[in-house]
Amino acid sequence: MFECLQYDTGTSGKIKSASNNQASPKSIFVTWLAILDRLVTKDRLLVWQIPCDPCCFFYAGVDENVNHLFFDCSYSNVIWSSMLQILGFTRPVLSFADELHWIAKCCRKTDARSRLIVMYFSETVYNVWLQSNALMFTGNCKSVSDLIREIIFLVACICNSIDRYLLYSA
Repeated sequence: MFECLQYDTGTSGKIKSASNNQASPKSIFVTWLAILDRLVTKDRLLVWQIPCDPCCFFYAGVDENVNHLFFDCSYSNVIWSSMLQILGFTRPVLSFADELHWIAKCCRKTDARSRLIVMYFSETVYNVWLQSNALMFTGNCKSVSDLIREIIFLVACICNSIDRYLLYSA
């Protein structure tokens, strides 16, 4: 059902589906919610008048919102930076909006590297969101290195054999 999330850079600013994301449907759905700014982050809880500490669990001192959680927060920034490095991208991590714009361009390409980075993006957003929730509800979350390994494993399990070869050669 969900195949690729792509930010429409036209005037409508809507999200549309394309055919280049093989990530898990749940990660695509959570990424879609993040793009729409509909994830239940602390800033949204406060708008709904639900009392909570507005500070980010990972980086206390900054209020939690989608833009901070992806990828201004040091926790998610290190993870996304590692995902970029795995596929040979040597650029700095940008803001969430700028990353979406870049990922939209990758969605249009059909090469293995582009397919993998789109999957890594969705799986990173989903897994950072899971860890944020785990920290909120259980007080525990995975370390950055454990989460990086898990995301790599998830993408390796999902991708086709040709794309998996690129992962092993990276």
